[in-house]
Amino acid sequence: MLYLFILILLSFCVFYYDVLHHTKGRRIMSFFVFLCLVLMVTLRYRMGGDGLFYEDCYSDMPTLGNALEYIQFENYYFFQPFWILLIAICKSISDSSVLFQLVHSLIFNICLFSFLKRYSSRSFSVLLVLFVSLIYFYFSFEVQREILAISFFLINIKNLEENRWGKFYLLATVSFLFHISAIVIFFLPLFKLIKFNSKLVLSFLLGSILLYFAQSSILNLFKVFLILESMQSKGDVYSQMSFSLLGFISYYFVRVILFLPLALAMFRIENGKLKYEWFYSSFLIISVFSQFFVGFERFLNYLFVFYFVIVVEFFYNHYSEVKSWVLRYLILVTVFFHIFFVIEYKLFTKNEFGQHYYSIFFPYNSVFDSQENSEREDYHNNSQ
Repeated sequence: MLYLFILILLSFCVFYYDVLHHTKGRRIMSFFVFLCLVLMVTLRYRMGGDGLFYEDCYSDMPTLGNALEYIQFENYYFFQPFWILLIAICKSISDSSVLFQLVHSLIFNICLFSFLKRYSSRSFSVLLVLFVSLIYFYFSFEVQREILAISFFLINIKNLEENRWGKFYLLATVSFLFHISAIVIFFLPLFKLIKFNSKLVLSFLLGSILLYFAQSSILNLFKVFLILESMQSKGDVYSQMSFSLLGFISYYFVRVILFLPLALAMFRIENGKLKYEWFYSSFLIISVFSQFFVGFERFLNYLFVFYFVIVVEFFYNHYSEVKSWVLRYLILVTVFFHIFFVIEYKLFTKNEFGQHYYSIFFPYNSVFDSQENSEREDYHNNSQ
């Protein structure tokens, strides 16, 4: 019922404010939506997949008094320092994980809403897409360490856009000290030097053939950048993962090909001078590499929110500019499947023990009843 209430609330806001352009009460409603989302995330009880792992090990995490000792000698899970310190601060105030969930939720949602206020005139629509696509749940319940790194990146995009490199790399370091996947942020300025156009697209589509046969050599090249033990450990795990041929073809089509109609349409509409060119280049190139090196898929998490902003703005402001009805429907269909393939395709998949993936998000359980979902617990236990 809580999910349904928020879905209806967001749908109303989209229609009333984003479609009909009413302004009265928008700030109040935005705060109300913010409050609902914060409370939903804060008051959850044993939800998510990785979320259960973090909750299980919460009692073993340090307080401020022994945080440094923990980082030096007891950090067996290779947590980044800022994640440990954030938990330590919360545990120094209260042993309850609910306080940490509140602080975690506030950081994520404050950064998200601040980012949307700056970069989207249709913030409710972006939130609705995040909610319906389950990306919001994935970020809030699942990748809890990484989403803190992503959150600081969202407010760091302004520095990337304005070439404020001192502030950019400072905040990039903050992101990295929450999660090692934030290493990708340090390389994003390089994509400002790469022009997104049909030549780039064709080059990487054809180059994918070479990548397929040179995977091991390129992977060894990337290992040079794995400077920490935690990064090397994670790199070893991802290097052992690969797609079957059918899985590779299917995933390549969804992750790379489906991105292109919208991207190329925006390229034509903006006469080859894309407003956020670094995004298109980085999303395409990282998407291509993620088909060969599974770990690169995590880097896309840093770009999804920005992608949804671009998608929403396109359909509100530029969709009618596409003259061909065939191309309009092609863009509509490809964007739909591109977005909803991220999480939704996994919903009804089962692990080898018969537990469904959807159980990590549904149903919602709150701290008020502290009711455990047996399938969710089994899914978590069998995933370790």
